[in-house]
Amino acid sequence: MNASIAVHDRAKAAREIEKLKALSPSHYLTLNAISVLAAYDANLPALLAVIDTSLEQFPGDPVLINMKMHCLSDMGRNAERLKILAGLCRKTEVNPVFWSAYACEMMKDGRKKEEALYWIKRTFRYLRTEAFTITLMGSLLWSEKKYKEANELFRFASCLEDKNESYTEQFFNASRYLKQTEQAIEFLVQRVKRYGKKSVDPAISLINAYRILEQTGNVFQVLEVHLQEHPDNGNLLAFAAHCYASYGRYRQAEEYLARAKGKTQDKTWLYTAAKLAGFKSEKKQAVVFWREIINIEPLSLEAHSTLAMLYGEIDGKSASYSYLEEICGRYPNHIGLHQLRISWLKNDRPETVETICNTLLGHYDNDAWVHFELAYSLFKQRHIDKSEQSIIKALAIDADNPDYLTLLGDIYEYQGKHANAQDAYKKALVIQVDTANAIFGLIKSCGNLEEKKEALVFIEQELIRQTVFGNRLTAFYQVAQRWLRPQPKSREAGNAL
Repeated sequence: MNASIAVHDRAKAAREIEKLKALSPSHYLTLNAISVLAAYDANLPALLAVIDTSLEQFPGDPVLINMKMHCLSDMGRNAERLKILAGLCRKTEVNPVFWSAYACEMMKDGRKKEEALYWIKRTFRYLRTEAFTITLMGSLLWSEKKYKEANELFRFASCLEDKNESYTEQFFNASRYLKQTEQAIEFLVQRVKRYGKKSVDPAISLINAYRILEQTGNVFQVLEVHLQEHPDNGNLLAFAAHCYASYGRYRQAEEYLARAKGKTQDKTWLYTAAKLAGFKSEKKQAVVFWREIINIEPLSLEAHSTLAMLYGEIDGKSASYSYLEEICGRYPNHIGLHQLRISWLKNDRPETVETICNTLLGHYDNDAWVHFELAYSLFKQRHIDKSEQSIIKALAIDADNPDYLTLLGDIYEYQGKHANAQDAYKKALVIQVDTANAIFGLIKSCGNLEEKKEALVFIEQELIRQTVFGNRLTAFYQVAQRWLRPQPKSREAGNAL
């Protein structure tokens, strides 16, 4: 069965499972085979059901419990997951992996950083050579703005788990933020040299890094080399089709997509085909592909998000609203789907967003994002006092979110508390200087030309101090061109890039 899954022969795998069921339907190997097929299909309800059946036979099995935790997380049943984790951590004998999982949950709430640190340190004493534990410690250091120490831990983790690309991706992104991009690229190049003959994954990570850096020549140079080395690798062929499509080279994209057929998972092929149709503006064909993806992976946020956009482009915005309302009704506990729906409704229907957020807070009271969206919807309706209360709750959980601080500044500005507003906007910009609304809000809150000039100098200094990517200087230049003519320091601001 596993051999059939490895070559993406799902039909044969299903037949092998039927043979196992006929021999012994409740045997551990049978249940394990069913779970593998359910995971392959991304059929979360079926996967959870077989895990629960297995736990009846093997209560307390850490592997099964961990699988259940991941399944509940993917299904958006976070409250249930957190309750199970808290119960496990109260036991005297428990696998340390659950301490680290509980620490992850605590880290999401800024009010519980001390508790998170306790569980991370406790985990570290037992699992100090585990990449996940090291990454967890690095993430905590990063949240405390100890960036260099954190990135060193990210590097250690990527070396320990050198077959897991997510650790390498995290190290690259952190290095880029610290302006150590060249060193990170060299790290990726060396990984390709070591493992490139055996796996395409290191090459894909390197190509994605070049795409982020907009080094198109290097993208296709590395891609073509590995296509020659791995001409029948379905994942690489599908990746190549996406790469060529994203650069408008549709003929090559279609060739590689055709070659990938039957050599990779159906959902991987469909994702690539859907994106190719989207790049070519073949909207109705794209809808067909995305609907097929939903049949395979019912909780794919990318698929639901893209379908909502396509329905809006074809039949108008109301079609998007109706589709998202239907999906959220079908999966009422999935916070990711509610977040998607709110992102569509927040500017047009704040009353509906308020209702959704109040419902979600019954299950996710420690979610800063829900409090923020509630605050925004209340602000849009000009319920200012209630909006202020909600945004303060959001900031208590996540004090370093620039969007939350910007909304607090907007509330203060509306109340006429200009000094408080400027303070909130500046705090947001110190955290992330390319927060456009904070830039516009700060300038608007200034009472005269001199204050505006002082604010622009403050922003310029932050642009130079921080790492800024791409075209994110636009907001600064929009306001600077109006209030600073000529701009003698514009070259210094450009050095922020």
